[in-house]
Amino acid sequence: MGLMTFAGLGRNIWTLDDSTITTFHIYLLVVQYAYVLSLCLIKLSILYFFLRTFPDPKFRLIIKYTIAFNIVTTIIVTICGALQRQPIHLLWDGWKDYPPRGKTLNIPAIIFFHAGVNIALDIWMFALPLTQLYSLGLQPKKKAGVMVIFGVGIFLIAASCIRIPYLLDFTRTLNASSDAQGFVVWSNIESGIGILVACMPHMQPIFRAIAARARSWKILPQGSSSSTEGIFVQRSLATIKMSRTDGTTLVEPDDLVLYDTGGLLSDLGPTKVDTKSGSVNETGTSR
Repeated sequence: MGLMTFAGLGRNIWTLDDSTITTFHIYLLVVQYAYVLSLCLIKLSILYFFLRTFPDPKFRLIIKYTIAFNIVTTIIVTICGALQRQPIHLLWDGWKDYPPRGKTLNIPAIIFFHAGVNIALDIWMFALPLTQLYSLGLQPKKKAGVMVIFGVGIFLIAASCIRIPYLLDFTRTLNASSDAQGFVVWSNIESGIGILVACMPHMQPIFRAIAARARSWKILPQGSSSSTEGIFVQRSLATIKMSRTDGTTLVEPDDLVLYDTGGLLSDLGPTKVDTKSGSVNETGTSR
C-alpha cells in the first residue's frame, strides 16, 4: 500500500504522467493477488486449527471439505484474474486504449464472485466452532473465553461487508488511481483483522501473563513503585553485634580463636589458631 501511495493512490489520474499510471496499475495487480492469497492462507490457518481442536469425526470431515472449497475457489479467482485482459500486458498498459482492445472478461463479475464467496466463507467459519463448544469438556468460564476468541471473527465479516461499496465504485470508475483508495485501504484492513483472528487462539499465554502481572500489581503495598518493594528490607552492611543473654557481647571476627581439637591443622596434636596473628600454637589439650 505504501508503494501504491508513491505511485499515485488517492490522486486524480489526470495529474499523473503515463509511466506513473502504468506503475500504479502494476502495483494494483500485485495488491489484488496478495489480497486473494492472504485471505486463502488466513482461512487455511483457522481451519487447520479447528482440525487440531475438535475431535468429532463428522465435524472434521466438514472442515476438510471447507479447506478444499477454499483452495479451489482461490485457484479459480487467481486464474480468472490473470486472464481478465488478453494479451496479459493490457492489465497495466490497457488504460491507454479507448475503446479497449484485446479480449476482456467480465471483471466486475470476477470481483464480486470472490467477494461473495469470501463473505460466505467468513460467516460459515464463524458459525462452525460455535456448534462444537458445547460438547467440549470445559468449565463455563473457559468456554466463554473460547467463544470470545472465536467471536472476534465477526469483525472480519464486518470489514468484508464494508469493502463491497468501494469495490462497486471502483468497477464503474474512469479515475482508477483516485477511486481505488477506498477498496485498497479496506482490503488491507480486512487482511490485518484476518491475521489477528488467526493468531488469537495462540495468544492465550500472552493474555495469561498480562493478567498475572495485573494481579501482582494489585497486591503491591500502597506507594510501591516496583514488585521488589515490600518484599526486601533496606539494611546497612555494617556488622551486626549480637549480645548473649548473660549480657556479654560476642567477640569480633579478628579476636576469634579457633581450637583444633581434631588435629586437622597440624600433625602434632590439638592446636590453637590465633586469627589475629595467624600463628598456630600447640595446646596439648583439647577443649
